[in-house]
Amino acid sequence: MSSPGKRQVSGSAPESSPSRRKMGSSDQTDSSNLSNPSNIFSPRSGRNSRTSRDSEAMMSPQAIESQDTADYYEGLVGNPKLLARSSRNDWKSERPFVKSSFGGGGKEPALKKMFVITNKNLQRGVTAGRRKNVTDIILTMNPMCCIAVDYVRIGYFEDPSKNPAVILITVEQKAGLSPKEAQRIVDEVNEVFLRSNVSGFDVEVVEGHRSGLADEEDPEPEERDDGLYPLPPPVEYPHVGASIALRRDMAVASGVGTLAGYVEVDGKVYGLTNHHVVLGSDRKEAFPTRAEKKAGTRLVVVQPATLDLEELIQKVKSQRTRLSSKTKKTKSDEEEIKKLDSHIESYKSYLDRGEDTLDRGAKAQMGTVFQTSGKETGSVTTTGHCHRMDWALIELDNPARFKDPELLVNELPSSELNRICKPHYVKEAMKLGRTPDKTIDDFSSHLKRHLTTKEFRAEQDAVENRDKQLVVWKVGRSTHYTHGASSEIKSNFVSADLMVSDEWLVLDTPAHVPQRIFSAKGDSGSFIWTSDGFVAGLLWGRRTKAQQTYVTPIEAVLDDIKKCCHAKEEVWSLLALTTLISTTTEKYDGKNEGKEGQEEEVKKKYERSKSSRRGRQGSRGGRR
Repeated sequence: MSSPGKRQVSGSAPESSPSRRKMGSSDQTDSSNLSNPSNIFSPRSGRNSRTSRDSEAMMSPQAIESQDTADYYEGLVGNPKLLARSSRNDWKSERPFVKSSFGGGGKEPALKKMFVITNKNLQRGVTAGRRKNVTDIILTMNPMCCIAVDYVRIGYFEDPSKNPAVILITVEQKAGLSPKEAQRIVDEVNEVFLRSNVSGFDVEVVEGHRSGLADEEDPEPEERDDGLYPLPPPVEYPHVGASIALRRDMAVASGVGTLAGYVEVDGKVYGLTNHHVVLGSDRKEAFPTRAEKKAGTRLVVVQPATLDLEELIQKVKSQRTRLSSKTKKTKSDEEEIKKLDSHIESYKSYLDRGEDTLDRGAKAQMGTVFQTSGKETGSVTTTGHCHRMDWALIELDNPARFKDPELLVNELPSSELNRICKPHYVKEAMKLGRTPDKTIDDFSSHLKRHLTTKEFRAEQDAVENRDKQLVVWKVGRSTHYTHGASSEIKSNFVSADLMVSDEWLVLDTPAHVPQRIFSAKGDSGSFIWTSDGFVAGLLWGRRTKAQQTYVTPIEAVLDDIKKCCHAKEEVWSLLALTTLISTTTEKYDGKNEGKEGQEEEVKKKYERSKSSRRGRQGSRGGRR
């Protein structure tokens, strides 16, 4: 993979961005005007003709410093601090009141929410050239502390279209960026759009934090799922979203992450995750280096991650202790104790025993790291963007555990221990998207093939043309099943070493609703897929104390894998169950699920898979 270490953002497909308007009635008026392209691309006149100098006069750094910004973003994750903003409107808009969450007919101040931008006129306003101009300005920041540039809507209204569209520039909280410098950035970015006669966008600079990658073994407690266990019980053939980590005795500092699923390269099946999951967030070089290859370096991956498995065993032991301590035990209690003892012994068989498990028959061992991308940004990919590459292939070289390679398929885990089993969660997701009548019973038990960027954009356009948001899903080690909203507009992420990349943004559903985060630390490496089960991306990070998750389109990932591995074959599908490196096309219209003959083979293979798997606990939650 040829890629510069640091680069400028390259051209990409047209995208959209935000602006700021006054809340209340004036905000509604502005948002309704956005449906008229002439209001977006218009000669500078009236208030649209202001320059950055006018903007500075209207909202100086001193004005920001003299205001109480503590609750400006109240309702957003982390309640970030505002440093500077463009200023077509008053400093503080009137805050509406909504029904009290405590009931009783009372009212309380509305909380701000963040949404993706679905307005096509706004999307067309953010061209490749303008986004590059924005990042060029960002790189002049002193000190250079930018984390990301996102194009979103932020406001108090439940209807996303009524909220201002904002170019949100996030900087490191502890960097000490002055309000004056922040305002300079705001004014220059604002001028990029005004001089092109593009209005309808506001600019804000806020303090924030970098990504929460899977580089530590101690996830925050609040990032754990609210289910019965921190992870589903282990099975011989790991499912999509399974917990993984390097074996503890490996001389590499990495953390706990997620197995995306399986891909096939030149007829051989590999596990897929992030580079930083198996090699840590500090290492940029791809594995193996020439020296590592010469030395025969082996990095052993265990599944489940030892940390998670120990936690699971401890929880089961606690249940057993509670039952055993009862003075009078019922027959049901005795049966439950026997069942828990059986579970404990089964789970212990997957425990990593360090040096004693170097033999290839260790049940804890999933495989060894075969190849990684390193952590870098490549040249323009087939998607038309320069994406961050952060992938790792795991060679599944444990025949004692994986006796039948055909059972290594992209099967989704049981829903019983996860929030997806709650009908209202799926119902809310489908209501946001294009399939309001879809239920958990309509979900596929396996993921399907990957979508090309062209196919995914067609799906996104079809949904947004109906004034809906494209809902995508993932299952990860920390938060299990979750859904989020896909942004058509690419974000720009700036690494600490000034590597700038184009990123696919997925937002949480409104943060004021409990348990609605899309991802957390430990979910790195997850597949992202559509509600129909088609794989669309690979999750690599989430901003800490924020609502933004960043994803690399799967087409770009698979294309880079092919180049790095010098793959000769381009295979379409393993009976449509594994996501494969492929250039073979199948017509996709958001409804097509594959050819009838393939579907029959899929069903037969699934039945074989189901009967052959060991250690499966519980049912499939109705997904058939």
